[in-house]
Amino acid sequence: MGSWWPKEFSWSQEALGEIGIEPCDGSFAYARGPRGFLVHRGRFTTWESPVRLVFTWQIAGDRAPQPDPAKAGEVEVRVSGEDGSTRVDLEHRAW
Repeated sequence: MGSWWPKEFSWSQEALGEIGIEPCDGSFAYARGPRGFLVHRGRFTTWESPVRLVFTWQIAGDRAPQPDPAKAGEVEVRVSGEDGSTRVDLEHRAW
């Protein structure tokens, strides 16, 4: 994920060490910054690979970590075939 995610879209900016996801229900999307500092960007609540993913998004509008899960947004990604192509629908709720 770190090969295509823009570092400037992370809290650590150029000091971003690693960004990734753990692929299963209950796991985290995360970013690791300077000196191993770990930020959970959200938690996967639904992992129906390869057709649907739902996760909380614990990043505030200013890109700062939002540690309170009650204030998290929710993102749903749905993937389907359509006329020989792949369609990806993304919905960000409770922003």
